[in-house]
Amino acid sequence: MPAKVHNPLSDASIIALGNAHWLKLDGSNANQHIDILNWNLSTGGGLISRYVNIQDRTADTHFYIDTYSAISSTHNPILWMRRSRSNSMGVLGTTLDGDRLGQEIYMGVNAAGTPIRRFGALVIVTQEGDAGVNVPTKITYLTYTATGQNAGWTLHADNGFEHTGDFYFTGTGSGFLYGHMYTNATIATTLTNQNTWYELDGATAWTAGLLNNCTFTDPGITVLKAGVYEVTWSLSTDFSASPGAKQNIEYGVMINGAIQNEGQASRTLQNSTDTGNACGLATLDLAANAVISLGARNITSAGKILHVEHGNMAVKMVGGT
Repeated sequence: MPAKVHNPLSDASIIALGNAHWLKLDGSNANQHIDILNWNLSTGGGLISRYVNIQDRTADTHFYIDTYSAISSTHNPILWMRRSRSNSMGVLGTTLDGDRLGQEIYMGVNAAGTPIRRFGALVIVTQEGDAGVNVPTKITYLTYTATGQNAGWTLHADNGFEHTGDFYFTGTGSGFLYGHMYTNATIATTLTNQNTWYELDGATAWTAGLLNNCTFTDPGITVLKAGVYEVTWSLSTDFSASPGAKQNIEYGVMINGAIQNEGQASRTLQNSTDTGNACGLATLDLAANAVISLGARNITSAGKILHVEHGNMAVKMVGGT
């Protein structure tokens, strides 16, 4: 059934397209617009519920929305898809929780049995909750394999993200924000005063591991974005010489040189040949450009030189702030 075009602001309210290739408004009215309607010619008129189909062959098919305006902040191309809970044209009915407000469907032609168009991907917008000043919605993205539909993922009205299936990254520098530093060489730090925290830094430097939106400057990692980060660390330590007695050493995470309550651990070292292992985990709310490093203090005595024989620290963003 051929389409007809209705221009509500024109005296010629119904225009039969026929074989015409173009329909152009003269622009004399700034609010001029058109409605494209499907028209049942066999019954002498009357609106029917159908579709507008744009077709071409041996070429790409395009649908353009062009805007020409020097007022970039207010004039832009807009594609409206509007749903009303009413069976009467022009009558607005409040949509309800669970109503499907619109969808985009991408299809191809199958290779099994009689060739028909089959789903390739769907974008579905559904109302999620009662309407207020605005209409709360969720957007679901679905893709298909050769044999069935994937579970897809959904962005909810509360801005929550729901996904069923694998989550992985491709490309260098992609993925969560992360940083890593390590050492397998002796880093010597003098714990000059008893019960005082010192950054684990010495003539031997820590080494940068993999970094993404983080930088490394010995002896710490700088996070470039504010957020909540998970910090994990492990240390193998001993003394440069016999301490003369058991020494209780505490370890922890430092932010900009200040020790944090989260992520501390302790280990009693018996003598210079006793290599003790310790590890910890902290979840910290960090500002942009915060520097994360490791520290230690001697609870037992002063002046001992602590050796880090092996060490690792990793940071990973797990949330916003």
